Amino acid sequence: MKIKSLAMAAFLFCSVVMAGAETKTALSLYNKAYQFQQREDFYSAIESYREALQINPQYGDAWYNLALCTFHLGEYDLAVTYADSAAKYSRNLSEIQNLKGMALISMGRIDEARTVFEAVLKKYPNDVNARFGLAEIDLYKGSATSAEKKYLDALKRDNTNRKALLSLALVSADQGNNAAAERYVNQALEYHSGEAEVHYLASYLAAKRGELKEAERRARSAVQIKGDYDKAYELLADILFSQGRYDEVIDICEFRIGRNRNLPVAWYLKGISLEKLGRSEEAIDTLNKGLQIDPLDELMRLALEQIVNNSLAIEDSRRAQWAQFHAAKALEFNRAFDGPSERYEYQKALSMDPLNIKTRQAFANLLERDGFHELYLQQLKFIRANETRGRDRTVQQKRNDDTIEGLESLLRANLAARYSIDPFYLDKSRWNIGVYFEKAPVQLLHSDAEE
Repeated sequence: MKIKSLAMAAFLFCSVVMAGAETKTALSLYNKAYQFQQREDFYSAIESYREALQINPQYGDAWYNLALCTFHLGEYDLAVTYADSAAKYSRNLSEIQNLKGMALISMGRIDEARTVFEAVLKKYPNDVNARFGLAEIDLYKGSATSAEKKYLDALKRDNTNRKALLSLALVSADQGNNAAAERYVNQALEYHSGEAEVHYLASYLAAKRGELKEAERRARSAVQIKGDYDKAYELLADILFSQGRYDEVIDICEFRIGRNRNLPVAWYLKGISLEKLGRSEEAIDTLNKGLQIDPLDELMRLALEQIVNNSLAIEDSRRAQWAQFHAAKALEFNRAFDGPSERYEYQKALSMDPLNIKTRQAFANLLERDGFHELYLQQLKFIRANETRGRDRTVQQKRNDDTIEGLESLLRANLAARYSIDPFYLDKSRWNIGVYFEKAPVQLLHSDAEE
C-alpha cells in the first residue's frame, strides 16, 4: 500500500512538473513571437505564435496577436478567422472586435464591419477605436466630413490621442485646409515627439505642401528615432530626388536594398537617379534587377525602355530579353481574343527589338488576320530585307515571298501604286495636340511618373 502511495505521489509530481514545463514553453514561445512582432518581423512572429498555440490552443493573447500580425501582412481573411478564435479565449473583447472590424473594412465587407463596431460601442460607449472604425467606413464611402466629426469627437474625449490628431491632419489636408492640417500635426508633435510615425506624417504633409526643407528635417527625425523605419527612408529619398540631390538618393536606395532586396520602388528610384546623372548603363542594370523582382511594375518597365531606346544601339543583343516580355503578353491576349491589346504588345516588343524576325512575323500575321493588307505587305518586305539568308529558303520564307508577290500584284492597280504616292504624305488637315502635366512637389509613389 505504501509503495502504491509513493508511486501515485511520483506520478502526480511528474504531471505537475510537465504541466509547468508546458505552460512555460508556451509562454516562452509567446514572448519570443512578441519580440519578433515588435521588430515588425511578422513572418517569424506568426511562426512562433503558431508553435505556442500548438502547445496551448486556448491561449487567447496568442490568437489575438496572430490576428494582428496577419492583418499587418494583408491577410485579412486569416485575421478575421484568428480574431474569432481569440474572442473565445481572451478577455480583451473590444480590441479583438475592433481588429476584426478593420480587417472586414479591408476586405470590402463594410456592412459587417459597421455591425461589429456598433456592437462594441453598444457595450463600451467610450471605446475610441470603435469610433475610429466607423470613421474609416465614412472615409471608405467618401464622406470625409462625417469622418472628421467622429475624429473630433474622439479628440474631445482625449485631446492627446495620436491617431485622432494624425487622422484629422490627413483629412484636413485632403480637403485643402492646410492650416488646420498643420495645426493638428503640431499638436501631435507636441504630445508625441518621441514617436517616429508622427514625424513621418509631418514630413509627408510638408512634402505635399512643397515645403521640402521642413519635410526633409522631419523625415530625418523619423529615421533617427527609429533606425529601421523603411517608409521614412523611402519618403526621405523622394524628397531628396525632388531637390535634385541624386547622389544622396542613390546612397539611401542602396542602404534600403542592402537591408531588403525585394523593394521595387528602391530599385526604380536608384535607376532613374543614375539616369539623371548620365550613368545610363548602370541605370539599365539597376532597373532590370528591379523588374526581376516585380515584372509587373509598368512604370519601372517604361523607364527602362525609354533609357534603352535613348542609349542602346538597335543591334544590342540585350534588347531581346525586354522585348520578350511584351511578346509573351501578346500571346496571352491572343488566347483571350483581345486583338487591340495583342497588337499594342507586339508594337511595344518591336519598339524594343525591331530586328526580331519571329516577333515581326507574328505581328504581320496579326495585321493580315485583321485585314490590314498594305501594312501586312510592308512588314513582310521588312522581314525579307533583314532576315538571315541561308543556302535554302525555309517554308516560312517561301510563303512570305509568294505572299509579297501576290499582294504586290493585287495592289498594283490602286492609286497609290499607280502614281507612286504614299497617302500618308498627302496634304490634309493635321492637328497638333499638346500634352501637358503639372509636376507635384514630391511624387510619393514613382518619382517623375507624370513625365
